[in-house]
Amino acid sequence: FRRVLFRSEPGTDAYRDNLKLVSAALDAGCDAVHPGTGAGARDPELAHMVMNVGLAWVGATPQALSACEDRAGLRRAIKELALPVVAQTAALNSVGDARTWVEKWRPPLRVVRGRGPAVVISEPADLERAIGGDPVPFHLERHVLGARHLCFAVMGDGGGAALSLGVHERTVRHDERVRLREAPVFGLAPEIEDKMADAVRRVASALGLVGVGAVEVLLGADGRWWIHDVVPSLFEGYALHEEVYGLELVHAQVRLAAGETLGWTQDEIRPAGAAVEVTIEASESGTVTGLELPEGASTACAEGMRVEITRDPLLARLLVTAPMRHAALVRTRAALEEIGRAHV
Repeated sequence: FRRVLFRSEPGTDAYRDNLKLVSAALDAGCDAVHPGTGAGARDPELAHMVMNVGLAWVGATPQALSACEDRAGLRRAIKELALPVVAQTAALNSVGDARTWVEKWRPPLRVVRGRGPAVVISEPADLERAIGGDPVPFHLERHVLGARHLCFAVMGDGGGAALSLGVHERTVRHDERVRLREAPVFGLAPEIEDKMADAVRRVASALGLVGVGAVEVLLGADGRWWIHDVVPSLFEGYALHEEVYGLELVHAQVRLAAGETLGWTQDEIRPAGAAVEVTIEASESGTVTGLELPEGASTACAEGMRVEITRDPLLARLLVTAPMRHAALVRTRAALEEIGRAHV
């Protein structure tokens, strides 16, 4: 692999400029582009550009990316598979557009814009505050109180074959941002997990997924569950699946982009041990002057880097593994306390 680095002009973000990305890959003599886990990995326009200049795209096809980008269309496709899905409106543009749905469904509801953090409204009066003056289209969706948020990893070969690559939990949040993930999922009945795993395989197959992705599922306190979203790319938290299920997901993506087979059978995907991943984020904007982290932490910043919390507050990810869940949680707490002492 060759990693291509380039600098952007002041005040710009070259990593969101598709033309600069593709040009850099061509100038460096690359023959493939792996878009990582961010917005670019889900961008059908970037995928088209990469493929149109003769480079290999390590990820889902532009058609699958577009299908997942269309949230209303995605839900229709899941319903056609006779699978339960979280109810969501079509794109709305104003408070007036949303009031009818608020009166029909009644709060609690979630206001969703793209793939950013959702805002939960508990009363009809909260609607205007949640939407604000932003003209960007938004959706309203039902909010399942007390639901656990599960993330099933999936992999497809583009020809209809698909595997479920295990599941992690991402229920713990703050300000609607996921703060902690763990695998495998604690206390999940095997028969329910099997039904969910079968459902996510069907979704991946129907989308013609090539490579690795994730299907998010909400599990209610009464045992009912609903498919919530599909991430058609390498997803946040994928390292948990590599550690617990013994997988190399990035390598698998490259193999599939080269036209190879899935490489595993479903029976081979079994958890061993436990892992916890915690995000460490800045609480205010500023310049990084130093960051001491324990073993197992990967940094997302460097000394002297400017961090804007409204754009991306992530400083680091801490990944802790252990033979059992309790030990993983104890080690995670100890690591976080170590970080706290170092930065008092």
